Amino acid sequence: MLKFYLWLKKKNWGGVVRVQDSVRNTHCYRVRDKDNIIKLISIFNGNIFLDTRKEQFKLWLNAFNLKYKEENIPYIDSSFKPTLNDAWLSGFTDDVRRMFYLFCLW
Repeated sequence: MLKFYLWLKKKNWGGVVRVQDSVRNTHCYRVRDKDNIIKLISIFNGNIFLDTRKEQFKLWLNAFNLKYKEENIPYIDSSFKPTLNDAWLSGFTDDVRRMFYLFCLW
């Protein structure tokens, strides 16, 4: 994940990368501005496979839409089915290594 976070930062997606837990070697990528949050939404919207993650993303997107009413980004529910012939599996992670999305409404 650290490489992905650093790639986002290098591509001028804003945000800050910091060490979250040095023992477990986990990192946090934090984005606070609306334009870069919209970029992240564009990556995930329609590209989530697990139903549990879809529900979490929908809640996050709804919170974003409530805060920024002028945007009103619709949720895209795709019928994406990963196979062993695409790169999707390389991004799939277990419960120990996962991405968290936090959207604060203040």
